[in-house]
Amino acid sequence: MVSLTIADDKLPAFCSSIMDEALREIILLLSDGPLNAEKIAEIMGITQQDSEGRLERLYSAGLVRKTRVPEGVLLFSLDFSMERLGSPYDKKIAEPLASDLSKTIQSFLESHASEVSSSCSNIGMSLGRAVEQLFLTSFSSIMGRLQAEIVEEDKGLSKALAEEEQKQ
Repeated sequence: MVSLTIADDKLPAFCSSIMDEALREIILLLSDGPLNAEKIAEIMGITQQDSEGRLERLYSAGLVRKTRVPEGVLLFSLDFSMERLGSPYDKKIAEPLASDLSKTIQSFLESHASEVSSSCSNIGMSLGRAVEQLFLTSFSSIMGRLQAEIVEEDKGLSKALAEEEQKQ
């Protein structure tokens, strides 16, 4: 299972790219964090030139960001949020957050029950689907507000990775 937070205008490019096995593999690699073309080539067992070409396609589609760190290394990261079931993210942290969010959502739904029910009736959507859409819309709004901060954090991580790689 995969959860995405992606701008509507990037969705067609994402769908097209995810259908291409080579691009899909790069997207999945980058979902774990920024990498340079050389590291991607090494992991995938392809030439650096092939890696750079595929990354350029994803960059042109607006799906990845390029970050040049002071050492001149060009790192790539996803330009959208993606979480995969079984990803390395610490479930010990995610589960308590999910529990707290569930309580908040339940409280919100109880205090806005008539509005949500009315909305469901007006558009012919089940309550469960409406709640899912409401949550995803809210989450997208939160992530949109955090995007600039995420980009800056990615730059810092990219720089640290480049420095670590140069030491090796």
